[in-house]
Amino acid sequence: MIAITLSLPAGYNIIISHGVPSFYFYSILPEPGTPLETFYNWGTNYYVLGLTINPIYNLLVLSIATAIMLSIYTIYNIIPKNKGLNR
Repeated sequence: MIAITLSLPAGYNIIISHGVPSFYFYSILPEPGTPLETFYNWGTNYYVLGLTINPIYNLLVLSIATAIMLSIYTIYNIIPKNKGLNR
């Protein structure tokens, strides 16, 4: 885990040297016209060790993803389980 964490800035710096800005979530920028773009524009980009970090974007995406996962988990637990009866 430590090796992976330490290799991130080096990998991103190699990508940047080819003219591609670094970003997280496996994309360069959010797609135009999506809520992700709105969240991205609300925040400010900070550059740390060659990484572009937008804390507002990260927190908003984290909160929405958590809400979606909790909703799915709640629905799964509320729906009665069919105990092998095919009626």
